[in-house]
Amino acid sequence: MRRRNLQALRRLLATARAYGLRTFLHHYVSHFTQALADRLKLGFHEGGMRLAAFEHPAVAAYNRYVYRRTFQLLPELDGLFMNFESTGNAADFLERTLLPEATRRRRRPALFFRLWGVSDVGAMARLLKKYDGPKGVIHKGHETNDLYYYPVCDARIRIWKSAMPEVEFTYSLGPCHNCGTNISRKLWTDPDYLHALLDDMQAKGADSISFQSISELLLHLLPDAEVFPPAARSHSRMNLGHLEAVVDYVEGRRPSRRQWARRYARWFDTTPAAGEAVRRATVESSQIILKMYRQFVYGSPQEGYIYPGRFSHYQEPFFYYPMSFFNRLGEIPHNVGWLAWAVRRRPVKVVPNDTQAIIDYVNPAIRRRPVNHPGAIIRQIKAHIARSVRAVETYHRLAGKNADEAFIAQVQRNINNGERIWREIQIAIELYSCYFAASRRGFWRHLRRARDLMLESVAVLDAAQLSAILEHQREDFPFEALRAYLKSHERYNEIRRLCRPYVSVRQEMARRNRRLLRQALRAGERALELLDDEKYALYRDNVLAWVEYLRAELDWLTPPAMACPPDGSIGPDEGFRAMVRDHCYRWGERCWEDFASFFVRADFFGPDRCDCRATATAEGLKVSLREHDIDWAQRRALWRRHRGNVNQTGFMQVMLDPDSTFQRVIHYTIYFQGSGGTVREFSERPDGTIVHRPPSMLRGCQGHFQHNDSSWRFDLVIPWRQLGGRPGPGQRWRINVLTNPSVTRNRRMIWCQGYEYRNDVARLGWMVFV
Repeated sequence: MRRRNLQALRRLLATARAYGLRTFLHHYVSHFTQALADRLKLGFHEGGMRLAAFEHPAVAAYNRYVYRRTFQLLPELDGLFMNFESTGNAADFLERTLLPEATRRRRRPALFFRLWGVSDVGAMARLLKKYDGPKGVIHKGHETNDLYYYPVCDARIRIWKSAMPEVEFTYSLGPCHNCGTNISRKLWTDPDYLHALLDDMQAKGADSISFQSISELLLHLLPDAEVFPPAARSHSRMNLGHLEAVVDYVEGRRPSRRQWARRYARWFDTTPAAGEAVRRATVESSQIILKMYRQFVYGSPQEGYIYPGRFSHYQEPFFYYPMSFFNRLGEIPHNVGWLAWAVRRRPVKVVPNDTQAIIDYVNPAIRRRPVNHPGAIIRQIKAHIARSVRAVETYHRLAGKNADEAFIAQVQRNINNGERIWREIQIAIELYSCYFAASRRGFWRHLRRARDLMLESVAVLDAAQLSAILEHQREDFPFEALRAYLKSHERYNEIRRLCRPYVSVRQEMARRNRRLLRQALRAGERALELLDDEKYALYRDNVLAWVEYLRAELDWLTPPAMACPPDGSIGPDEGFRAMVRDHCYRWGERCWEDFASFFVRADFFGPDRCDCRATATAEGLKVSLREHDIDWAQRRALWRRHRGNVNQTGFMQVMLDPDSTFQRVIHYTIYFQGSGGTVREFSERPDGTIVHRPPSMLRGCQGHFQHNDSSWRFDLVIPWRQLGGRPGPGQRWRINVLTNPSVTRNRRMIWCQGYEYRNDVARLGWMVFV
């Protein structure tokens, strides 16, 4: 079977070459097999986590073998398409594995590198400079994100072209998840949009383009098309216009609407008049998708990894950017939120400043109304829906019983999406207006409208939570106290406009956040003053819970310190320091919790109770971790279900900077109950670039796990030799400890608040040896 498959593949490659096509095999950098993982006793399983990005001689040897045998067995192959998605910035790994095999071939294979996951421009330039064969880099087409929303390509091309002007630069476009994730499985075609996007690609210096599709768009034209599922054939026929528009551009054509109508008539086997209706329905329903993403622009690289989750577009004011915010990304220092691409370190205007955050739209202090403000987006989406409906009705009337019901269903799918989005924008308008309500009546009116719109959108669970708040509208409380309380939350939420997950909270960002926290605290304390009457005692207690939380947030900005005494000098349960929930200023939490917590006391700190400590033994540094108030039987069963997958890495992680360099961190990861683990290093260059070393197997460390019915404890001893030697009294190291024993989103615990930033050299606390 393997021999027959190889022969078939070689025939395919030879046929492609005969037709003048170049062929490439797609390879995910550093991937390896489950058999190799088992042989190396790595302790994880394919499916539960990606088998990649692991530092071991056998993994490198395996990848080099794959490259060598590929070139040997497939001489008809033109080259390889390298994907860094599982192992970002792996130029060093490819220099050790791919380049030796590629350069030993008499006919050099063409090597193309997809830049997703590559932010180290210099390392990539050095790698490609060492290869003297055909080579190129390929980048998703749209600015900052991997989706269709506005016809402007990513301006970072200039960074790459400057670093490697001799290397071919290719933009990718098309209905594929790596360049058009929001349209990859939908009906979408807009020739004018595509031609504008391609114009921009040429203007910015692209050498070539690559049209990519998650499914075959020529499928319905094949002579044996009937062997494929009807849905696949329909998708092909409905979206062929996407490919045709790109081909038109390449060949210098600008077909008229009449010509496009004839094309659709041919593809749908109908009359030109019906073809024109198909064209209108396709283009108009495509606009719905574009307008949606101009208000809420997001794609595959979701920020945050412990956030509550994506529930709606109105869940909180800063969960999604409006499109124009891309112009401000360079204002955010130490921002690795977009490590999928070269990091932008200064503001660059890349899209029009014509969209607006909904919270700004409803803020009476902000008078600016850009052209595509949220209210305008609602009107535009409604207009595209109406024109789509009319076009479908026309098509149905003209085509009669021969009307393509699959096409009509896909247009309706886009329409339904638009109906949901304009309502969610309207819900957000009403919800966020509550923060600025000038009267008791206005507050309750906005909340009722939001609740009713949720019911219309069948968001019944959200509506029920708003209904619970509305039950308090007849209660006696001073509205000015509620107004001050909402002002406190509004100021707190403003932190997230710039400070989001993957943004390091240090220096200027810490100063900004401290200023906003103090504003929030003053407003919260003002609410307490206005509730200083016995009859308002419960409201005051509710507000006090928030004020205490704000005070804690202010404290968390300053990294904490702990003593590290000799292990035998204190009792086994002494010296433990409480851990806090690791989150970025409640990013992603439902905004109506800000309203409800005035009426019902909220626990802003979270339910988990974990603590940690560090002591010095003769053999090494002992880091101890405990969890309290649990059901041990449930916890053990939970860990068994997740053993071998990525969640086992959340049991315990220790980050150490033994020399207090603020540049280099040793990162230890321990699996459930100490069943295995890894160690790696990361460092930060002066320009802010994070350099990672892939993890290797944990060696030399000792662990001890113990438990009772309601708690557990794990002690990890890291040998001094791995840390550069034992420090003397008075020396200070930097340390952080984190854990997520509940294996639950938004429940990770950490000693020094990390604000959902992975691999941060700044956010470690102090450990003083005594």
